[in-house]
Amino acid sequence: MKRVRGILCVFSLLIFVACFSAIVLGQAVNATLLGTVTDKSGAVVPDAKVTVTEIKTNIRHVGTTNASGTYEFPNLPPGVYRVDIEQPGFKKASTPSVDVPINSAVRVDAALEPGQAQEVVTVTAEAALLQTDRADVGAKLESKQVTPTASTLNSSTHRTPFPLK
Repeated sequence: MKRVRGILCVFSLLIFVACFSAIVLGQAVNATLLGTVTDKSGAVVPDAKVTVTEIKTNIRHVGTTNASGTYEFPNLPPGVYRVDIEQPGFKKASTPSVDVPINSAVRVDAALEPGQAQEVVTVTAEAALLQTDRADVGAKLESKQVTPTASTLNSSTHRTPFPLK
């Protein structure tokens, strides 16, 4: 009887651990940086060298565009990155500050200009508001955005049944 009870206890523990690990593995903690590289005429640029550098740690990830001119860096830790794109016969394109929030896919497209590699084109355009790479949506709230809302609700002009302290 003790042996059966011990086996049941071990079996129950294994099932619990298996279920809990599936939940933990389902949590997304990284992000993806992707894009398409074209020339000024809109033709894709295959085999362009793409370097993604995290600004805070200076860790670099290097890749190349595929035959369709696209690149993808999955599983990046959230942070601010610099994206450099190089291809012989074109000026180097650089996007100095790309915010990559947790559980997101951030698109950085580039249109390379003909020229020498010593010339650098710095891209300062903002990312598109409509994100077509993923079906989910999200937003990053800063504490300075939330604090005025809470103090407004607690002001004398807005009475609430539950005052905020």
